[in-house]
Amino acid sequence: MKGDDSTVDDLKLPSGLWNESLIRQFFLPEDASLILRIPCSSHISDDVVSWHYEKYGTYTVKSGYHLGMSLSSTMSSSGLCSLESWWKYLWRFKVPSKFKLLIWRAYHDWIPINSNLAKCGVVIDGLCPMCRQWPGTTLYALWYCFQLRRI
Repeated sequence: MKGDDSTVDDLKLPSGLWNESLIRQFFLPEDASLILRIPCSSHISDDVVSWHYEKYGTYTVKSGYHLGMSLSSTMSSSGLCSLESWWKYLWRFKVPSKFKLLIWRAYHDWIPINSNLAKCGVVIDGLCPMCRQWPGTTLYALWYCFQLRRI
């Protein structure tokens, strides 16, 4: 095979049938068997690059954008809906807003603790300022630091 610019035609014999030994050499067994099941056309023509998301097979920025947007909405519809409903549930609690904001900032890792300050370029060692034993991460500060839990 030629390398990066190989085409489907390179996997066929001059007769137009699949070159089974070549396919089995370059592909995983499962993939090779799937490729070999694809019927070969009796019509011999040159290979062309085709974009199946467009009616005429030509890639356009518009079709790429629409594909990207459909993928992002598909991805967000599974995990984000439950997350959004959780946030709506949180905002309905009858607790002071500062607690809601603390939870929101902790989730987004926007609390100015040592590890976050170090990420922003502040010269700091990154350890918990209270116990000096573990990295001062949001999770550690809120749940695991014995000194901070007493406060």
